[in-house]
Amino acid sequence: MYLPNLGGGIKTSVGRADIGDLVIGPLLLIMLLAPGSKRRKTIHQTFPVILAFVVWALISTLSIPLRFDQEPLLALFMGMEKLAKFILYAGVGTLAASRLNTVDDRRMWLWSLLAAAGMLCIGVLRGAAGAANTTHAGLYMNTEAYKSYNEIVVAISLLFVYLAGMLLDGNGTKVWRRSALLVSGLLLFAIARSASGQLHGRSGWFGLFFAMLYVFYRHGLRLRVLLVMSLLVVGTSVAYYQIHGFEYLVNETFFSAHNANNEVGFDDSGHSSNALHEMPKIVDHPVLGTGLFHRGGSTGLWATGPHNFFVAMLLETGVIGLVLIVAIMARFWLAVGRPVARFFRVDISSRAVLVAAFVACNAGEYFYGGTALLTLTSLLALATSLPAEVVFISEAIVDGGVPEQALAQ
Repeated sequence: MYLPNLGGGIKTSVGRADIGDLVIGPLLLIMLLAPGSKRRKTIHQTFPVILAFVVWALISTLSIPLRFDQEPLLALFMGMEKLAKFILYAGVGTLAASRLNTVDDRRMWLWSLLAAAGMLCIGVLRGAAGAANTTHAGLYMNTEAYKSYNEIVVAISLLFVYLAGMLLDGNGTKVWRRSALLVSGLLLFAIARSASGQLHGRSGWFGLFFAMLYVFYRHGLRLRVLLVMSLLVVGTSVAYYQIHGFEYLVNETFFSAHNANNEVGFDDSGHSSNALHEMPKIVDHPVLGTGLFHRGGSTGLWATGPHNFFVAMLLETGVIGLVLIVAIMARFWLAVGRPVARFFRVDISSRAVLVAAFVACNAGEYFYGGTALLTLTSLLALATSLPAEVVFISEAIVDGGVPEQALAQ
């Protein structure tokens, strides 16, 4: 799923089809065939609310031909395609959590996350290498290993905050921690190196920023935290003065003259104004919404979308759909913060991922399905693979604070 050369795709009348969309099905089948556990796990507590959203989105989308006259079959097909991708990409991570049963399973899962992060770095840096003399269209095609460059940056940000949290907690073996430290540096370099006036990825930037604030707050002002904060400040400063594209984009974001009076200030590319403009349209279809990814035409919604995932869910699946999406995130937040997750010190890193995802949801629409959604659910898999019930643990603590026999249970 994360190999750079799997980013190739073709444009169709209903959107972009990527090779990864063909791989996700067999991957999900492998997850289904993998042996599960007899114990009830934390992830099982999230299944009912996820299923409820899928059913509600299905009802909303299937009712499109009954409620709209303009191209109802095409809108129905696009909505069902989006729902299928949501199920497939979210299903891999959630099913993985129910299949991680032993210490070796969880160790290999951590290594696979590092491999995924490395592949994303290669894809972004490969595209950025020849970006200087490339047209906007060519730059778009070269840099986008999957779906969109912005989505890649969101996925990279999720991976970085997770690895940072795990490193600060001292999780994993020494070899894994050293490898994670190297990969974390590559992730930040890939974002800064590929940034330009044409490729932004600012949703991921802000998600990373607020998630790291959460990590630092939870850990307090320890020496290790202060060291990481210093490295981030120094690294950002060096990138600003040495990488022209990064400097340009930072200036355009925070010091841009973006209105008729040429007032200098923060520029979010109109995302907030788009969301505020579209939100009142919920009064037209408050219960069922317009149907998943049903925009333009007789819906009255902008075809380009509100650039806000929560507002998009509100407009497309109604108030109930939005409540269910928020409930899914809340359920995961509670699940990864349970006592058993705190004992194994995976709660801070997992919740930091949710913070980054929440911020990204307010700045774009990256979680219909694809790399960002796959990354989000995969990163939460370790914490949600732990037992739902509290068990008595008396084994010796090894490998940086992970009781192996307890994990095996």
